[in-house]
Amino acid sequence: MSLNNRFVSIVLPVQESAPLQARLASLHAMLSQRCQHFEIVVIDDGCGEPVEKVLGGLLGSLSCLRVLTLSRRFGGEAAIRAGLQSAIGDMVVVMEIGLDPVARVPDMLELCLRGHGVVVGVPESGFDEYPLRRWGSALFHGLNRRLSGMELYPGSSWFRVLSRSALNALAVSQYDTLPFRQATVSLGFNPGVLKYRRDPFSGTVPKPSFWKDVQQALDVLFMESGAPGMVMALAGVGGMLLSLLSGLPLWFLAFLLLTVLSQYVHRNLQRLQPRPAYVVMNEVSSAVEIRDAGRRNVVHESG
Repeated sequence: MSLNNRFVSIVLPVQESAPLQARLASLHAMLSQRCQHFEIVVIDDGCGEPVEKVLGGLLGSLSCLRVLTLSRRFGGEAAIRAGLQSAIGDMVVVMEIGLDPVARVPDMLELCLRGHGVVVGVPESGFDEYPLRRWGSALFHGLNRRLSGMELYPGSSWFRVLSRSALNALAVSQYDTLPFRQATVSLGFNPGVLKYRRDPFSGTVPKPSFWKDVQQALDVLFMESGAPGMVMALAGVGGMLLSLLSGLPLWFLAFLLLTVLSQYVHRNLQRLQPRPAYVVMNEVSSAVEIRDAGRRNVVHESG
């Protein structure tokens, strides 16, 4: 199969301006050579004037470019959701423009063409392999496999490809409320894996936050699995039996159960709150005229 038979959308959440001009030019050149029909959707996650100026200049020089400006900074997860809901491609690539290599995008797309509805990027770099994070990652992924039966691919990044079928399924499923990396593999769709090397613009990959990792791990374990409820039920039964046999108050067990219960209820209530994940303040598209009407994949301007 050829990429000329597919419309490719690239979704880029952006929070800083440093690598934008050079990376977007490189990405656009690659897509122009490989794909007949494509679009680049940049989501300005409330970055402010510096990024707006850079993007404004790029809109005047690059075709097939769209910019969605969020009303404030909602975070990377929300920016990705905004891009996915706006993308119109047969295959949709999500990448971090300052970290993920443009040269590996065709490899990701090729795996999707071979029948993988979701392609997961896993960096080879060991930047995050300090002992505490390595042990915590092993514990989390072991628990997740046992509790949910899913593989989340340790070390995987936001660098992914979704087929149109997978993206449509994500949009109408409850998985859409989960963290992006978890949501995409929860779908199934014969996931494929591409290992790659990070290509940081600054030459240094940013260190991950341990506490942010812990928060994300708790979100996954508490929001997707019913195991916390089962653990509380079993612990409660065990506590009652021990109380009957020993006659001793089990305050520690009671407080443990209350802690787990409060976290479980709190995180699921957050999931059910009827509030938007993001708000798009403005949307503009490339000002460059495309002579070939067959490649005119976006409107000139929409609000």
